[in-house]
Amino acid sequence: MKLRRFGLGVLSSALLWIGCTPPNPQVTPPAQIAPVHFYEGKTIHLYIGFSSPSEPDRAARLIFDHMSPHIPGRPRVIVSNMPGAESIISANYLYNVAKPDGLTVGAFAGDPALWKDAAAKGRIKFEPRKFQWIGGIEDGATKRRLFLSLPPGTPERLAEILRIAFLNSIKSPPVLAGLGRTIIPMTSKEVETIVNEFSKEPGIGPR
Repeated sequence: MKLRRFGLGVLSSALLWIGCTPPNPQVTPPAQIAPVHFYEGKTIHLYIGFSSPSEPDRAARLIFDHMSPHIPGRPRVIVSNMPGAESIISANYLYNVAKPDGLTVGAFAGDPALWKDAAAKGRIKFEPRKFQWIGGIEDGATKRRLFLSLPPGTPERLAEILRIAFLNSIKSPPVLAGLGRTIIPMTSKEVETIVNEFSKEPGIGPR
């Protein structure tokens, strides 16, 4: 299966840009919204919908590397790859199989053309609006997107911890430096707006 390119250099330069312009400077400390030590001693499983090595895989790992220090309790993170159907298989798994316990995160493509094609072929086994979105990134040139999400039904207080960790991580100085196209950070609300548009397409909406 041919994977679309999602450049690591692009993401690196994006982090430089992100560090200069935080999307939400008023960040609420996680301790105010959930038990401080919920993640202490626990393990988060990150499922990436692309094979390794690949550019989307490296992008997802880099994002979570930046997020991890901002999660209270500093949980262990185990990364697994679940490629197939341009990451639709991993999205189906997150929706239908993964436990909504705050310990499973999915990283998959948020591409209108891809989702429309998958819906036409009957491959969409989820309702996008029910995911607990964490955030995402968009390539400013190609408009390719990578979304991070929790399974439907995940407690809101736990989802908010990871949303805040994501926002704090993209404010931090980048670990890597490089040149490339601009990458635009996306908050969970911005992802929801895009998903609501997706959900108007036949085969993607309420089921």
